[in-house]
Amino acid sequence: MGRTAGRKSLAEDKGPDVPAAVPADASSSKDKAPEPSLVLLDKNQPTVSDLQKKDARYKEKRGMLLWHFAVQRKKLKELADWLKTCL
Repeated sequence: MGRTAGRKSLAEDKGPDVPAAVPADASSSKDKAPEPSLVLLDKNQPTVSDLQKKDARYKEKRGMLLWHFAVQRKKLKELADWLKTCL
């Protein structure tokens, strides 16, 4: 006796031209929530998280730059005061 002697035939065994069994409640898809779809992202378009990271980097660099110039301005003022005392 072969392996498939007592087995019932399945829709999968018959090939692609036989439609698979459809559940009775499948027609009422209005009641069900839509399934999530796959979102394809464009490599050239930044995502929200990319924009947030870029903004955070900008603010960090801007803060460092402002601090640097504030220190230089303080030193320049000290130098100007010193030069005034020398004259």
